Amino acid sequence: IVITSFGFHVDCSYVNYGREIEYEAYALKEAGYYASPGRDTKNPSIISANASGPIFDYRGAIAEWDLIAEGQILASNLTRDVTMLAVTEGDFFQIPLGTFNKTDVPSYGGLQSFYIAT
Repeated sequence: IVITSFGFHVDCSYVNYGREIEYEAYALKEAGYYASPGRDTKNPSIISANASGPIFDYRGAIAEWDLIAEGQILASNLTRDVTMLAVTEGDFFQIPLGTFNKTDVPSYGGLQSFYIAT
């Protein structure tokens, strides 16, 4: 599978006043989870005492992530997401295909972690 773009909802009240939202999208360099799966369910920053396997957490470790897209979101970039029936105004943003570095997701149950920062 190849990821060629992302779409996400934004607070349209922010951009409707002429402001823009800067964004960056990242993919973890190594396929898999961004942090140990054995994290505590109530506080994901804590590794559960019952966790097995290696303990790791790549959140905030920028050297472990590849920048795959960046840009600005303006009110004119927002559309209405047809899958969200309750939305009455455009609040959906899709990263333009030409500005997104395609990212592979390993086949046969493989995992790839992504995050979007604003």
